[in-house]
Amino acid sequence: MIREILIENIYDILKLPKSNIQRIELNSALYLGGLTPSIGKIRKALDLSNIPIAIMIRPRAGGFIYSELEIEEMKRDILEIGKLNVEAFVFGILDENLSLSDKNKELIDLCHNLGKKAVLSRAFDNTIYLSESIEKVNSFKFDRILTSGFKENATDSLENLKYIRDKINKNIGVVAASGISDKNIMIISEKTGISEFHASLKKERFEKSNFVNVDFSYLENKDMIYELDEKKLERFIGVKK
Repeated sequence: MIREILIENIYDILKLPKSNIQRIELNSALYLGGLTPSIGKIRKALDLSNIPIAIMIRPRAGGFIYSELEIEEMKRDILEIGKLNVEAFVFGILDENLSLSDKNKELIDLCHNLGKKAVLSRAFDNTIYLSESIEKVNSFKFDRILTSGFKENATDSLENLKYIRDKINKNIGVVAASGISDKNIMIISEKTGISEFHASLKKERFEKSNFVNVDFSYLENKDMIYELDEKKLERFIGVKK
């Protein structure tokens, strides 16, 4: 079983054990769905951890249909960050028909030329036609995909997740994401055949400077920021298979 933890704050890396967590996905702005982290954050994360780190490449919030300029920005981020010892890049580009765009292939080739893996983000779950999306994942040659099975939470879409795992090439990893915890990974694994899991295990932490005279926050709870919940983490890594 492969466990992957979603990280936004650098200090959360220090909470991770030396075993039982196989990958980190590093983001910024989780309250916006996750954006590309800064080069400083990436360098510090690599200093702190020997766990393989995948980097989110997402230039903005608000969907996955990008302009040519935004795609060029994504490529430049991959080229610059690709000089570092990261394991993979996570991204997804949709076209105006809400299908996986052929532009994904350009970023995949860029990743592979740099010796990095290419991971399809949950943009996959915002496409319209599941079978078509699976065919494109196979033809584009992503190394793995993150998916909740076209539903908000993975546990609500066990049939879709099994279908995805059965139809996607066996050399492409399928990583169940969204709502993942110690309470459901065994159920998901048994019902779908998926053995890779992506979890945020987050909690809210009070940040008193978020709102004093001026409100700069987009958070629903404006005094809180996200961090890794150590009790959830302990339970998550304790699940055996």
